[in-house]
This record gives sequence, C-alpha cells and structure tokens, in this order.
Amino acid sequence: MSKYKTALTAFVICIIAMACTKNNLLLKEKMEGAGIDRTAASMLNILSLDTANISIGVFWPPTWDYVNDLQFQRLGRTGVDMLQYVITYTESQNLTILGKCAANNLKAIIFDARVYGSDTDISDMVNAYHTNPGLGGYYIKDEPFPDTLNWAARIYNKILSYDAVHLPHVNLLPSIASVFAGVNYETDYMQRWVNTVGSANLKYLATDIYPFQASGAFDNRYYPELDRLRRVALANSNIKTSAYLQSIGIPGAYRRPNANELTYNVYSMLAYGVKYPVWFTYFTPPNSVSETFTNAIITPTGDTTDLYNPFVQLNKEMKNLGKRLAKLAVYDVYHTGPNTPSGVATLPGDYFLQPVNANNDLLITRCKNWYEGSGRNYAMIVNKSLTQSKTITFNVAGWITYMGEISKTNGTESAVAIPGWQVTLTFAPGEGRLFCFNPY
Repeated sequence: MSKYKTALTAFVICIIAMACTKNNLLLKEKMEGAGIDRTAASMLNILSLDTANISIGVFWPPTWDYVNDLQFQRLGRTGVDMLQYVITYTESQNLTILGKCAANNLKAIIFDARVYGSDTDISDMVNAYHTNPGLGGYYIKDEPFPDTLNWAARIYNKILSYDAVHLPHVNLLPSIASVFAGVNYETDYMQRWVNTVGSANLKYLATDIYPFQASGAFDNRYYPELDRLRRVALANSNIKTSAYLQSIGIPGAYRRPNANELTYNVYSMLAYGVKYPVWFTYFTPPNSVSETFTNAIITPTGDTTDLYNPFVQLNKEMKNLGKRLAKLAVYDVYHTGPNTPSGVATLPGDYFLQPVNANNDLLITRCKNWYEGSGRNYAMIVNKSLTQSKTITFNVAGWITYMGEISKTNGTESAVAIPGWQVTLTFAPGEGRLFCFNPY
C-alpha cells in the first residue's frame, strides 16, 4: 500500500457514551427475544456507542503554510469533523491549528514528538492539549508492522490513562501488504491488535484499501478487506470502524477517481458499516523522489479542484444518513449480479429483498438498529455500476408490512409504497440508498 508519510499518520475522534448496567440488560433481553442468540447478544454492546452521527475526516489537511482563516473557514463548511495531521509540529504550531479548528467547529488529531518519549513526556503532551476544544486526538502510528503492535498499544493505553476522551490514533495495514504472506491476517494481526489494546479501550478499528487502480481496473480485494474489518469489529463489542476514501491518484499505482467513483467509494464503505470515513487526501501532498501525486480535493497551493463540489455534496449526504447509520449493526453485505467477485457473500434466496432481474450488480446489506423496538431491519442498496444509472424492481417478502427510506437530503424517514410486495427504485452510478422495514 502507498500512503503518504512525512512522518506517520493520524486518526479519528469520539466521545463514547457509556450505558448503565440496567440499559445493557434491557438491550440483551430485547436481542434474545428477537431470536439473537446469547453469544451474539454478548458480542453486541451497542449501547456503549456514541450514536449521534458518523464522523468524517480528512487526511493531509492544510499544511503549515496554509493554516489560515480562509482554509479553515472553507473546511468548516464542508461537513468534515476531523483533520488528521501527520507532520510533527511544535506545541505552538499545534495550538495554532487547534485554535483554527475550534473557531470553525472542527477537531484535529495532532502529532507531537513527545508521544514517542517517556511516560512523563506523554503526560506533558496530554496536559498541553487535552482541554483544548479543537482537539480530536493524538497521532501514534500509521500502518504498524506486526512486530510493533505491542509498542503502539502501550502508547495507546498510556494516552488513555491520562485522557480517556480523545482518540489515540493507529491505523492498521491492510491484508494485501507483503508482510502478511503466510500470516493469518485476521487473527494474528487485526484481532491481535484488538486484544492487545483491549476491545473496551479501542475507539475505532481502522485500515485502508484503495480500489481505483492506475490500470483502470477496480481492485476487488477491496470487498474482503472491508468485510474483514466489519466482521472483526462486530465480534468485539461492535467496535466502530474507520477506513479511507480514495480522492487522489498516484501514477503507476492508483488513478484519480471521478465523481461517480467517489460516490461509490462512499456508499460501499457505508454499506460495510464504516462509521468514520476519511478522505485520502484533502490537500494534495507535495511530490517527492519516491512518490508523485495527482491533484486531490485541494491543490498543493490551497485552491479547489473539480472534486471539491462532489466531496462537499457527499459529506452532506453522509451526515444526513449518518444519524441512522451510526446506530446500525451491519451483519452481512451481499453481492448480486454477473460480476460478483470471489471471496464475498452472495444474496441468499430467503432474504426479504430480492431483485427481480439477477443481472444487476448490487450491494445489499442486512442491518439492525437495536435502538428501535427489538431490532428494526434496515438495508442499504448500492448500485455497483460506476457509469450507468439503474432502475431496478425488487420483490419484498410478504411478511413486510412497511418500507421506508431515509432521505440523504435531510435525514427524515418517508414511506415507500410496496403494492403487491414489489418496489421499483432508481440509482445513479455508484449511489446507495438506505431503507427501513417493519415488522422488526
């Protein structure tokens, strides 16, 4: 994988709302009453999540020469929550960045070199920032190798011992990295990271995979990567997940995506349950001897590109849907159509939503919202075509008494007519739509 590193990478946010024992017991009773077995109930401590909305981040935000009111006021209007800084700045520079964030309803993960020092150094670092309203978290490591997990986990938990609110940032390598040849990535790397930090301590489980290849192909390894992230998180108290959206090209490796491809990247990640998507990148990194870059959302000199308006629009849609998405546990992601890749789940014949024409390439999810009744059914449907709009008719199971859609325009729910237990829906290229159903 190629991810720009001047020093390392940064990541995430979140204030975790802890539920009381009584509420956890009530939730467990609801889940078991709905036919969820005791093992699943014990895995899914849903009430421990902050469910107000999903979070949106940007990697490579305005660099120091562009830390100014113009750039931060613009960012504050885009729907972004978190800026991921991966350059080691001085305490004074970091405080300037955090001040610009606080003034524009943003937060930042900062990289302070004291994170690699003694316990006293880490304590001093935390004391310098932890009350700042612009702080989102502290950078530790991007894509750690397996032999550095214990080191990263120690720093992670040391930071939490001084500041339990803000995020210690670690983003894992993807399984396609050459270091995992002959290694069981899921158990010996991803699950090991969860175990070493402790599932109760881990704010997000994060990795990266970029599907739009320089050859023009779509890298189908993207799907098992996201599904592994979803599966491990679900098996460990439904830890929230984070992954990176591709908004840049690297000649010889990745192509610069267009607006339809940005759309599909967003909705496919949401379908796989990602609660903290991060744009890679926002500013265009400067070219180096080892890597060159196409323009991203913003040029290296701070100007917008053609991807800026789609970026803002997709952020708005994610935030409007995010009020529901943040509450969903994604149990399965199914593929349909003739171009279904290997290593993914296909739509079972007994699922309550079935496309009449099996020749449409779609993602269809199986989700539950345990905050609504005894686990309300949800499904996101995503058009996998990057070039064509699709109008598709679905058969709806006869036991469904109501179908609704969550608006990506304002987040409200509206009824969808299902006469004769059929519904016809239209999707733009790469678009996803979120639906809810009764009974539970």
